[in-house]
Amino acid sequence: MKTEIKQEIKKILISDLHLWSENPRDPIDLEIGNLEIIKRIIKDKNKKWNISKFIKEMGTHYDLSELPTIVFKNNKYFVYDGNRRIAILKYLQNPKWSYAIEAKLFPSFEPENLKNLLEIPCNVCNEKTALINIERKHITNGTWGQLERDYFAHNFRGKEKSLFLKFEEATNLISEYPELNENIMKNNILTERKLKEIGFSFDKNNDLISVYDEKLAKDILNKLAELKINKIISSRGDRKYQIKQPLSNIPEFKGKIKEFNKKEIKLVNYKKENKEAIPIRKTKRQNNKKNILFGEENLSLIDSITNDLYRDISDLHLYYEKNRDKLSNTFPNLIRMALRLLIESAINKDDCIENYIKSNFSNAKTNLNQDKKTTLSNHSVNENSLISLLHTGAHNYSNSSNIEQTIAISIIIGEMLKITHKKEKKRKK
Repeated sequence: MKTEIKQEIKKILISDLHLWSENPRDPIDLEIGNLEIIKRIIKDKNKKWNISKFIKEMGTHYDLSELPTIVFKNNKYFVYDGNRRIAILKYLQNPKWSYAIEAKLFPSFEPENLKNLLEIPCNVCNEKTALINIERKHITNGTWGQLERDYFAHNFRGKEKSLFLKFEEATNLISEYPELNENIMKNNILTERKLKEIGFSFDKNNDLISVYDEKLAKDILNKLAELKINKIISSRGDRKYQIKQPLSNIPEFKGKIKEFNKKEIKLVNYKKENKEAIPIRKTKRQNNKKNILFGEENLSLIDSITNDLYRDISDLHLYYEKNRDKLSNTFPNLIRMALRLLIESAINKDDCIENYIKSNFSNAKTNLNQDKKTTLSNHSVNENSLISLLHTGAHNYSNSSNIEQTIAISIIIGEMLKITHKKEKKRKK
């Protein structure tokens, strides 16, 4: 059946446009808002968006010949292509957002004509047409990397999840190091045969497995990335694209690199926040001390239902840590939803979650040490986002499985509970 192409040029207010959170450049939670997406675009530590470079290329005026691709669904206009342009306009036209973002797109000068451009012409399409246009622009013309292409093929073209995509989801190495995001990495290095040669594979649940203990498995994969970046693994020479031999030549791996064997498999739990930086990166390593739920071993709260729930959630997390390998990837959703319930138990009868957070977040954050503040920042937990993150946990179960972000949420909640529900120590007589 031939696809019906539907598109028309229509003027739309910038305020009515919604950034596309499923954008293959950086897929994120489906229900996240414009402000949170713009925060992510600005922080962009992995340089997926290159927003500063884009601003220079865009200049101080908007080229009306470059029409954003828009899809109208669920009574909203979603930007399927042109998200960076619209994000810049939205940022300029919402002055309060710069304070919430804690960063600036325009440190010294904000173009007035962009701030005043409240309505622009858009190419409004049905979704099928939009995807065809995007595919032609970014895949046929080669503006996306291999990872973005694989996301698009899997999420929007019904293709099976590629091994390249599985590897990224298991390790985060490809988005961490953009030098790996290329066709030869997918087709010549991260192949099923070559991964098995060095002791790795994927199980039926798409979990990364290996014949090594967890530390050695991570060390090998980090070193594999380093060798590729340093062009020790390359398309040249007699050992073109070989990975086993270069790894075996490294003193710390002498005699340790072996073939994959189903009888020896172990799950590789590649915790992204604990992954050591590849040595070629000369930035200072951060403290990798593991954060725990609520930020400390034991909160001393007044006897109440809040205290009971706090202890139940702590026990639930302990169960998760002990049985993580046996549980599904969605188990952390239960902890996230329980955190919302905990906040609800802590508020007054006639109050609401939003007021509780606004009343206590700032003071609670002040009491945190720098490591915990960094944890909140790394996982986009702030006064404004915390409300939406708790709502997402309660209503969008499929997008609440990030245990590291859940722990970050629990840290600030624990500190707020110490303000409102801390048990007073009995004075000695």
